[in-house]
Amino acid sequence: MAKPHWGHEQSDLAPDPAVHWGVLPNGLRYAIRPNAEPKGRIAMRFVVLAGSMHEADDERGLAHFIEHMAFRSTRNYPNGTLTELLQRMGIAFGPDNTAFTNYDYTIYHLELPNAREETIREGLGVFSEYADGITFSKAEVDLERGVVLSELSTRDKPNLRTYHANQKFMIPEARINERSPIGLEEQIRSFTPEQFQAFYDAWYRPERMILTLVGEIEPLEGEKIITELFGSLEARGPSRPEPPLTIAGWTKTDHTQTRLFKESNITGIGLNLQHAIAKPPEPDTRVKWTRSLHGALAFHMLQRRFYNISTRRGSSFISPSVNYGQGPKGWQVNTLTLHSSLRSWRMVIHDAEQELRRALDFGFTEAELQDAKTYYNTYYQQGVRSAATAPSSAIATNLVTAIAYDRVFASAEIVEQEMKPIITGATLENCWQAFREAWGEETPKLFVVANSNFGHDEHDLAS
Repeated sequence: MAKPHWGHEQSDLAPDPAVHWGVLPNGLRYAIRPNAEPKGRIAMRFVVLAGSMHEADDERGLAHFIEHMAFRSTRNYPNGTLTELLQRMGIAFGPDNTAFTNYDYTIYHLELPNAREETIREGLGVFSEYADGITFSKAEVDLERGVVLSELSTRDKPNLRTYHANQKFMIPEARINERSPIGLEEQIRSFTPEQFQAFYDAWYRPERMILTLVGEIEPLEGEKIITELFGSLEARGPSRPEPPLTIAGWTKTDHTQTRLFKESNITGIGLNLQHAIAKPPEPDTRVKWTRSLHGALAFHMLQRRFYNISTRRGSSFISPSVNYGQGPKGWQVNTLTLHSSLRSWRMVIHDAEQELRRALDFGFTEAELQDAKTYYNTYYQQGVRSAATAPSSAIATNLVTAIAYDRVFASAEIVEQEMKPIITGATLENCWQAFREAWGEETPKLFVVANSNFGHDEHDLAS
């Protein structure tokens, strides 16, 4: 991994001036931001830049399993006694103390009940256990294995199956298609203590760790405790290379532009017109923000246009929505989603494709652009008004996520100042160009979700 840095160090955008930024000599990064809501509380986040993407082929599900083991057994708190400590601190096991693993990182949360120095020290002490003290005895692993397998079964739901099917259809070359964070049952059943330790030593390294503390805290006080508890942290073993974003040796063999996915619990039909663009990570800059806002304005105009159509009597679809600029690391996925009844499938496909093509060929109107500008000006102004009452928990999570993805964490005031002239200067030509780039030169892919009773196949949809 390259030397740790901050997103704003590579940018012409200013970070939030209220944040105190720091890096220990061992590479661990921390950010501390005073905040008054809720009064007398502190939200803490600990991120390790290791998720399911970092697993080898025989480790699928291991990153998530280690997250579980952090609560099961550590060097100073074996046999589940860490939970007892958290309870003594007044932290309920659940909403106040949670963790999750995604493709790119593992995040641990603590919501401290007060801002006393001893409480901050205890909370950071818990994170130091996660950083360097998780243990993997066979007995403890076997106890937690059943919990993880139970979670695996509860996650097998229509929405998640649909999500994975669509993702594989849209970006079949993406390695994330082989790296669901929950993992594979046969591997979860067979992981050994040695496999846990090897993954832990390779990826739980100080230069891959980030701490954020947000709340009623004096930054220098927090910095002192962080230095004491984490300053001596060292890597326990050799690192591994960063994983690729694509599947090794992948070649395109399926040229299907339409995919039908059926589920018994689906009501009606959901139609998604989509286009995925490979987007290697790039620094946050004013140019990037300008380009993104032009696309966002265009997609807002598309959303409003489809919403107006949906309210007309006899419309073939309901609940139109758009997604612009989102997607897993390395890709941007742009989507138009419409819902309808099973019997209206032909009409909704026709109407969606026709209206999208009209926007691509002819763009939007000045009235539509002014409506979009009003919406975004109001959106950023509301962000400034609500910033003073933003909860520390949300700020802490947003801050650590921005750091993890090398983005600039700017205050609401800075964001509004940056966006206002971009909105004012945006033209129909700017937005139309961004819109056409978002959809590419090819016909958008069509992903249809329908109830199992839908009596048609992909050939019917494509014809």
